[in-house]
Amino acid sequence: MSAAVDGNGIIDTAGEAVGVELPATAGAYKTQEARFALMLSPRSWIVQCNIDEETALVGRVNATFADRTINASRFSDYLCWFELCGPDGTLLLKEGGFLSLERDGFHVGHAKRTLIAKVTAVLIRPDDQAWLIGIERSRARYFAEWLISCACLDR
Repeated sequence: MSAAVDGNGIIDTAGEAVGVELPATAGAYKTQEARFALMLSPRSWIVQCNIDEETALVGRVNATFADRTINASRFSDYLCWFELCGPDGTLLLKEGGFLSLERDGFHVGHAKRTLIAKVTAVLIRPDDQAWLIGIERSRARYFAEWLISCACLDR
């Protein structure tokens, strides 16, 4: 979803339309039932849901905002999601890019767009030892091969 105007005044209504609270802070995400919403910028969000619900949610948002102050489009086929779990997940991510884990760095419960292994990624940190990584579908095979090659390195 993307907004043509500052999102702060309309995110509550948009969140009701998709059934999950939309975060108002950059890098934050919210979960509710089988959906999560991720803020990419003050005017854009990704809402992940069951693929069977996607068309209905897009229709609901676009009907709620018939003036197109917010526009939703299908996104299911755009990103492939990878999950890294365990203590070595963070080490793997550090192999491919800059990952700040300082006190004020990448907090649990936050997300960001970044480069990993020279590929644009959406990186989500649901807990201390788990990472969700959204990679463009056209680059997913390369990224999977990169993960495997890094996992095989002696540490």
